[in-house]
Amino acid sequence: MSASVLINNATLDASQAAEDPSIARRATPTDAGPCVLLVDDEASILKSLTRLLRREPYEIITADSGQAALELLSARTVHLVISDYRMPKMTGTELLERVRDLYPDTIRMILSGYAEINAIIRAINDGAIYRFLTKPWNDEELKLSVLRALEQHELLAENKRLVERIRVQNEQLVKANERLSQLSTDASLGLACAQNLMESIDVAVIAVDANRLIVSANRRARDYVVQGVCDPVGIPFDAALPSEIVSSLPVGDHPSISVGIGGGDINGRSLEWRVNQIGGASCQTSLVLIWERVP
Repeated sequence: MSASVLINNATLDASQAAEDPSIARRATPTDAGPCVLLVDDEASILKSLTRLLRREPYEIITADSGQAALELLSARTVHLVISDYRMPKMTGTELLERVRDLYPDTIRMILSGYAEINAIIRAINDGAIYRFLTKPWNDEELKLSVLRALEQHELLAENKRLVERIRVQNEQLVKANERLSQLSTDASLGLACAQNLMESIDVAVIAVDANRLIVSANRRARDYVVQGVCDPVGIPFDAALPSEIVSSLPVGDHPSISVGIGGGDINGRSLEWRVNQIGGASCQTSLVLIWERVP
């Protein structure tokens, strides 16, 4: 029972790989391409296949039994296994079933005559074999089949990488969403606290946008709106409040933060008010504060 590795026309005995699993990896250049493992108990078949494929853009390693093949597979990465069907102790389909279970990413092909076709078909249907190659083989068809199998391996590997990348990105997205949800919760709590505070103070607070529409008003503000207006939000400032207060609201941009102060008797109440412009020219939002004078 033996196996060998063909690297740049040099041969490495795989019994060394069995003793030291890293030896096959060390023997392979770091920029080596795909690796193809040929398995057959007939030395002449292995020589013929090696001679046929040695000039192709991949590395060739060989084993003369299923056990030797498994030893090589445990020592290094193999992209494609091509095995004869009829071998002593372990048939080709038995080997490839083991390969499927141990190294599912490795593509598996069987090489045999038509006499064993039923057993091979069962193995194909069970998913142990990617393709069936006949003996005797056509050289060009065999080389093309190997090329297609290696392309399939690369496609599956790329899909696996993409799935892993998507999994990582989804995990990152979940964490980001959790963070955003927490920030949103914190912001909502902060806004709720601010709204509760604004509702609790004994001063009317009204925010007016650049279009002179009321965008926010607390409970106390309803005490000062004109009769018939239940909720001032969304109503023009001019229509919601008495003209004495409206006249304090600036028209257009104003260079000062404090832009309007006034006071007077309105509807039997002695009031004071202050209109501040916030945000500058880019925002032009006004904040109106109204309170009753202290005698």
